[in-house]
Amino acid sequence: SKSFLFSFYKSIKAARSVFSSNWKEINMIGLNVTSHLRVDDNYLKGLNDIGNKSGKLIYQIVQFYKQAQIIHANLDTIPMHDPSAVMYHVRSDLFKDVRKARLYLECEGVLTKGLVIADFHGQFNQHQTEEQLSNHPFTNIPFEGVDFESYCQEFKDRISSLP
Repeated sequence: SKSFLFSFYKSIKAARSVFSSNWKEINMIGLNVTSHLRVDDNYLKGLNDIGNKSGKLIYQIVQFYKQAQIIHANLDTIPMHDPSAVMYHVRSDLFKDVRKARLYLECEGVLTKGLVIADFHGQFNQHQTEEQLSNHPFTNIPFEGVDFESYCQEFKDRISSLP
């Protein structure tokens, strides 16, 4: 489906192992947020115009993705999916309404395979031992509301500082 993460599609069991790791915390930016972080060609040209190799490389790489968005989604802007994962670590203050949950990835359901199920209220805890829970980290999930203008400026500033 359109909302199914490509990385989950390629290796659903590997993705599930991330959500059941023994890390203290995970951060996940869902498509419901990143799909609203869309930049247009003027912004992309601005990255190219920075004049460094990084800005030019991003501009060149994004051209293929931009064409796919036009052809398959009839959109002339592109979402900032991948940069958002890094940006959350750099400037988590730009992301609003962040909630904690344990996430479960359905691997076998006929209708639900690949869906991420968020347990905000500990409903799944009753079916797990303390050891299983300790090996299942909480995930920080921004729900909505990103300071888009500051996000774009921060991204451009970071790219400007690279070679």
